[in-house]
Amino acid sequence: MATIDVEKMLLATSLSSEIEILSPIFFEHFFILSIVDVLALQDLLEGAIVMLELQTIIYERLYSVIV
Repeated sequence: MATIDVEKMLLATSLSSEIEILSPIFFEHFFILSIVDVLALQDLLEGAIVMLELQTIIYERLYSVIV
């Protein structure tokens, strides 16, 4: 899995470093993201991961009480 180096994007001086092009596997479209978009996407994905972990914890707690 490829990662986006935000620090490199912020420190680079060329105009082409201000955008990142994402092309998900098995997806016909692609996304052109600015630095702000990349940071927002990272926050969104981190939040989604936390919610999935929370869902697992809640399920385990509820299931252990029932059984």
